[in-house]
Amino acid sequence: MVVIKKAYNRVDEIPVEDCRRLVMEHVVKGIYMRDDIPEGTLAESGDREGGMTLTGVEGNSFWIFSFRGMYQGIAGQGAVSLKLISEIGQEIKVASSNLESDNGVVHSLHYDYPFGTL
Repeated sequence: MVVIKKAYNRVDEIPVEDCRRLVMEHVVKGIYMRDDIPEGTLAESGDREGGMTLTGVEGNSFWIFSFRGMYQGIAGQGAVSLKLISEIGQEIKVASSNLESDNGVVHSLHYDYPFGTL
């Protein structure tokens, strides 16, 4: 993972090679649908159970897991969601999953994700 120390206001301000590297850190080989990601838990202590570790095309790795949210106040009865934990321990929510294209599947990250910290 490369941490970009300079803040950019627009994509066209990012040097091409840095932009390519940032994007490719978020790409993994293979196709993983939401239901292919094992359930997992992340304890407040940071202990992880279940889930799986994926490696980005740039060699960075991150832990990803699925979980069921709440439904009518009952834990584990809601929609299945995904969450990532970066190499630096940052928790990243997936906003929407299983967006299919001709060459893969996209799982969009939540709007509060600071791009480049995976």
